[in-house]
Amino acid sequence: MFRNYQIINPTINEAYKKYADLLGKRRLEVAILLASLFIMIFGMMDMVIYPDVAKKLIGTRIITDTILGFIFLLSRKKQLKNLKLSCLLVVISILIMINALIFMTEGMSSPYYAGLSLTIVALSVMLPWSFVEALVAFSIMIILYLLTSFLHSAINSLPYNLPLLANNLFFLVSTGVFCIVASYLSSRLRFDEFCLNFKLKEAMNNLQSTQSQLIQS
Repeated sequence: MFRNYQIINPTINEAYKKYADLLGKRRLEVAILLASLFIMIFGMMDMVIYPDVAKKLIGTRIITDTILGFIFLLSRKKQLKNLKLSCLLVVISILIMINALIFMTEGMSSPYYAGLSLTIVALSVMLPWSFVEALVAFSIMIILYLLTSFLHSAINSLPYNLPLLANNLFFLVSTGVFCIVASYLSSRLRFDEFCLNFKLKEAMNNLQSTQSQLIQS
C-alpha cells in the first residue's frame, strides 16, 4: 500500500516539489502561529491544575514560544531553506516542551500526555506530511514520552505505573496510526491532483500552439 506513488517523470516531479515546498512553507508558518497562541492559552491550565509549579510550566511555554518565533522569522526571511528540517524543528520543540511539562508534574500520571495527541493530530492536519514524515514525527513522540515517563519515576524513586502507561500509550499509538494513514492518503491525493492539473495545462498549451500554427498556415 505504501509504495512510492510518484510517477517516473522528472518534469512533473520537479514541478510538484516546488509546489509542495511552497504549500508546506505557507502551512508551516500558519501552524507556528497557531501553536504559539495555543501553547500560551493552555498555560491557564497550569495555574488551575498545578498552581505550585505554574511559574516553571509557564516559563517552559514561553521558552518554546520564543524558539517557535525564531523558526518563524527564519522561515519568513528564507534562511531555513530545508522545509523538512524546519517542520522537524517545530515538531521536536513542541514535543520536548510537552514532555518537560509531564516531567515537572506527575510523569506517567500527568494529564499533559493528552497534549502529545493534540500536537500530532494538529500538525498532521496543518502540514503536508508524507507517510515517512508522519511516521518520523510519531516515532519521536513515543520515544520522548517513554524516556520522560521512566526518567521521572527513576529520579523521583517512584514505582512504575505500567498499567497507566499502557493506557496512555494505547491512545497515543491509536491516534498516531490514524494520523500516519491520513497523511499518506492526503499526500497521495495532492500528488494525483497536481498531476491531473499539470497534464491539463500541458494539453491546453499544446492545443493553443496547434491552433496558432493552423491560423498562421
